[in-house]
Amino acid sequence: MRTGTFVVATLLALATAASAATLQVGDLQVEVIGRDFRLVQQSLGVFVEGSLGGARPGRLPQVTIDQAARRLTVGNAQGGRWVFAVSEDLGTVTLTGGGRQGAGLRIRTVRWGKSPLPCRLDPGGEDSVVHTQVGVAGHPVCDSLFDAASDSALTFTPGGPQSGVLFTARIRRDFMKKERGLKYYEPIDKSVFATPPCGWCSWYYYYRGLTEDEAIKNLDWMAENLVPFGATYFQIDDIWQGRGDADEQEWRDWSVTNEAMFPHGMKWLADQIHAKGMKPGIWLACFGQSSSAVAKASPNLWLVDDKGRYVDAGWVGKYLCDPSNPRSREYLHALFDKLAKDWGYDYFKIDGQPPTVALLKKHQASLRDPSIAGDDAYRLGLRAIHDAIGPDRFLLGCWGTPWEGLDIMNGSRTGGDVAANWRGFQPALDCTLRSLYTHNIAWYNDPDVLCVRPPLTLDQARTWASLYGLTGQLLMASDKMYELPPDRVEILKRVFPPADIKPMCLYPQKGKPRLWHLAARIPGMGLRRDVVGLFNWEERAQTVKLRFADLDPSLGVAPVGVYDFWNKRYLGRFAGEVSFVQRPTSCDVLSVVPLARRPQLLSTSRHITQGAVDLAQVDWEPANRAWSGVSHCVAGDPYALTFLLDGLEGSWTVSRANTSGPAPEITRDGPIAKVTFRPEKSGDVVWRVEFLPAPPQTPHYLGQVTGLVATSDNWRSITVTWEPVPEAVAYRLTRDGEPLGLVLGTEFQDSNLKPAGEHVYSVRACGLQGQLGPVSAEIKARTLDQPARPGKPSVYLTDLKPVSVKQGWGQMRLNKSVDGNALRIGDETFSRGIGTHAVSEIVYDIAGLSARRFVALVGIDREIGEPQGSCAFQVFIDGKRRFDSGVLTLADGVLGVDVDVTGAKQVRLVVTDGGDGINYDHADWAEAGFVK
Repeated sequence: MRTGTFVVATLLALATAASAATLQVGDLQVEVIGRDFRLVQQSLGVFVEGSLGGARPGRLPQVTIDQAARRLTVGNAQGGRWVFAVSEDLGTVTLTGGGRQGAGLRIRTVRWGKSPLPCRLDPGGEDSVVHTQVGVAGHPVCDSLFDAASDSALTFTPGGPQSGVLFTARIRRDFMKKERGLKYYEPIDKSVFATPPCGWCSWYYYYRGLTEDEAIKNLDWMAENLVPFGATYFQIDDIWQGRGDADEQEWRDWSVTNEAMFPHGMKWLADQIHAKGMKPGIWLACFGQSSSAVAKASPNLWLVDDKGRYVDAGWVGKYLCDPSNPRSREYLHALFDKLAKDWGYDYFKIDGQPPTVALLKKHQASLRDPSIAGDDAYRLGLRAIHDAIGPDRFLLGCWGTPWEGLDIMNGSRTGGDVAANWRGFQPALDCTLRSLYTHNIAWYNDPDVLCVRPPLTLDQARTWASLYGLTGQLLMASDKMYELPPDRVEILKRVFPPADIKPMCLYPQKGKPRLWHLAARIPGMGLRRDVVGLFNWEERAQTVKLRFADLDPSLGVAPVGVYDFWNKRYLGRFAGEVSFVQRPTSCDVLSVVPLARRPQLLSTSRHITQGAVDLAQVDWEPANRAWSGVSHCVAGDPYALTFLLDGLEGSWTVSRANTSGPAPEITRDGPIAKVTFRPEKSGDVVWRVEFLPAPPQTPHYLGQVTGLVATSDNWRSITVTWEPVPEAVAYRLTRDGEPLGLVLGTEFQDSNLKPAGEHVYSVRACGLQGQLGPVSAEIKARTLDQPARPGKPSVYLTDLKPVSVKQGWGQMRLNKSVDGNALRIGDETFSRGIGTHAVSEIVYDIAGLSARRFVALVGIDREIGEPQGSCAFQVFIDGKRRFDSGVLTLADGVLGVDVDVTGAKQVRLVVTDGGDGINYDHADWAEAGFVK
């Protein structure tokens, strides 16, 4: 079935003879004309056409209509029969096949809706891949079309061979409103904001310590380094306003500028931002305020409860607007009119929205107009804000997900605050999975800012950026920009700006899928690009299998070329599937391209989407054996076109390349050619690359892997390292004779070994053309023995005060489990220890303790009563991991911990989620403390 190039299902077509019949039920018309059929539903504009099989030439199909039963039946002399049946609500059409099976059906075309989005409305089977799309008119993994304008979906479900049902077409009306519960859903208006905003936010580095001078330093850096790459907005967060001490809540005063931090005032700062080519943004929690002076000057604006007291909105402010009151709406309008038109701000991040809605609902009876529901009163306030700033300025909701702001806000934060560490990244991942189905459909999702600075490792920074780059969500950096290392700046350049990406999966994602697939089609002759993000969310190495059919069934057995974007290297030719062994907390972004009988454009260097942002047009010229195109380039940024020269038949070489700008450099490495040029100015560059057939290159010889070393630091993991082999792009690793997958490096930590004990490893090098080197000599290694139970500590953790405590749910408890029960692991109960919950981190300073060893008994608390929980316990001494339990389940019972801490200053106790989320992860550090 097709709409444009959208393929949903295809069944075999055979010819029939000419005859005609029409069934009309309401506004649905089913028409059979000879061997062809058409379904037309006028009110929703559905048009489906196809052909029926089974009749011999010259034989007329037998057509009968039962208008009362709402059925049209088509039969033929060979016994084939199809029944078009219309359901009572006129929203479902089912085509059933009877008599001889084998005569088939072909659905050729579907036209429906103003701008139908190919998608899946419900998860199916093992939903292990998150699919997104850019520039795609259709994709085989989709079974539905969603029309944002009518909030309706058209789903085609093929029947099974035994059911007699050939297909069912179903209209699902009010899909977002009813099935997804978005009461105020309307389609996103992209007339002003064609793509999500991107830029810089001050909060997640400076918090309330930002000064005017620091703002200008970051502004100057952004203007020079990221504005050329698409950064637009420069947003000042919580600090610009108010007076007094934050503890007194007086800083919630939007009528006063914090002159100590911003001596020139906020209008002056907005002017500086505009002068640097960016648009100023500002944060405020506008529905509340805490200035008693403001409240006394306008006493009738604020919500009063049934006892005549001002409703205290806590963090939002001591006084809360009552937007059912026209005077409150005038206050909001005047406030934003000043910020937008007097001061010149173009982007507004309004915080505290869900708590505001909750209070307005709770106190509806106390509203100035209690006939207005709380959420409707809230929307009246939002309308006043929107009317003040106008349609050309961006309005972003914040703190949770204020769904009541749909159709008024341009976008919204969809989760909690992040922080510049691996645990602090998790809220961004969680809310992306939870809410991606609304992005670029109802509004622009903001998963919160992107941080790339240390202590995030380079792998972790790339992982965070890759998640945003492959989903196209709102993108604001939040680091001290002018101190970022060059490798972190390079990451930002490759994800700015967000691409116009939409989800294919219109439902909340569950679990933590490791495969993220971006299907891209580039203008021109429809260049295909499948970009895959392979994510390891865990703090240990993991093997992930990439089945190409999971991306697109047509890639199931066809040979493909795979390119590693971040490391700028070709990984080789594969068919069917490939397994990768990934480093802890890392990602690999791959371009997957089917091999063809011509050279293939494998990747471009400008953006992580590898073409969706930079390629304005691209064409293959068969007669000239040339690729040509137009690319959006950035001044001074080297732009590389990477071509795969080995095809299905024969090989190629680049004979000539030219551009409308600087002369390109041509380099070749085995089956890969790169055409690179450095534009002198930003803008479109026209390029053309010509090719000639060439004899296949002889693969480089790969030597044997040497220098294998295998060590173990716990009872369930072994680390294997080896010397690099020249010309190798990856390594195939084998454990105990079984292949583990490709390693993109020269180190592998084999974690969570079951059973523990001795294991045998071998490694062989892999080359650009798929060649393999000799198998290395085998190396054996044994995990450490499971720790014996240590003695009891001299000083218990419960007698010490931690420096910091973070955990994923609940609160840390002393001498009790996280639920407040006795500490119980396996069949044992403990009187002393700490109950926590994954993901957790507890830090102790022990510099003056004269401790010699840290000891504990760890495991999952028996209170959960469920087998699903899994955790890994880790001990870090002065930043270095000295103990890792591997993944423990309820069945593992008690595990001893005994770690040398002689001379240490800090101990960090970490519990990870074991790779399956934090549900049921009640973790105990029993009998834990230090031996002096």
